[in-house]
Amino acid sequence: MRKVYRGTGIDVSFDLDRCIHVGECLLTATTTVEPMRNGPLRITGEIHVRLDDGTEEVLPRATLCRCGESARKPFCDNSHLRNGFVAPGEPFKIRLSAVRRRVTEPIDATADPRRHG
Repeated sequence: MRKVYRGTGIDVSFDLDRCIHVGECLLTATTTVEPMRNGPLRITGEIHVRLDDGTEEVLPRATLCRCGESARKPFCDNSHLRNGFVAPGEPFKIRLSAVRRRVTEPIDATADPRRHG
């Protein structure tokens, strides 16, 4: 039996058929959320993302927008660099590539090689 607790922008569920409620998942949780300084939330683990069209995608990692300006919400497209977003968090390294040519500009999704295959 699944119980869903709905909040603003997030749903948390508890499934009694899958859990004996001893708290081990909280003590040994592998999903982490790390705010990046002046940037997105870096999330690693089993992530269930519900998209605008209602579909759900399960990902091993994601960077989620927290500046509010991404054209790819809920995912970050590095718009925080262009709009001067400032927030606390861990520093992170930016790697330049054909998709990300300059540190101060968002990624160019049209140059993403994964789109052409």
